[in-house]
Amino acid sequence: MREFPPLDHGDYAVLDIECSCSICTEWRKTRKRYYSFTPNAWKKVCRGELVVNHSRACTCKVCLDPKYKKSRTAYLGATERRNLYCESSWHAESNPVLLGELYLSWLKDTLADRETRSDGWWEGRSPYLPIQYWITQFRLDMRAEADQFKELMVTVSGIPKAAVGLLATALASSGNA
Repeated sequence: MREFPPLDHGDYAVLDIECSCSICTEWRKTRKRYYSFTPNAWKKVCRGELVVNHSRACTCKVCLDPKYKKSRTAYLGATERRNLYCESSWHAESNPVLLGELYLSWLKDTLADRETRSDGWWEGRSPYLPIQYWITQFRLDMRAEADQFKELMVTVSGIPKAAVGLLATALASSGNA
């Protein structure tokens, strides 16, 4: 196994087996845990339907099992995070001037932050957000960092404001602010 470069995360079949980055590794781990519950779900029928085909709102005995629910939520959350990273990788590769590895680095940090967004959020909310939402968030964060840098340079180093403004503008444009 090897860690694929950020701009080379588009081939799911290869990533499923070979990539050792934290996003793909987490996805494999949660998939394995979820599928350990799945054989029982494949065999069980509730209301004339296989349990694995039930919606998240189902209240049958198997679907209400806390271990099954937690593993399903973790797996679907990890799947959404991996899909977003892979989609973003494709966009960043096709337009490296506007996005590139800086965007993917920011996205990887955002995906790893579980205090802001839980597996449940990723499972339920994330599928409805377009890629443009994440690109906009990235640009806003880069603009905020450039503004903070500008303030720091003025207050700490005594660099003239005009020079700091030019530097902050250059940083913001590199982050596509």
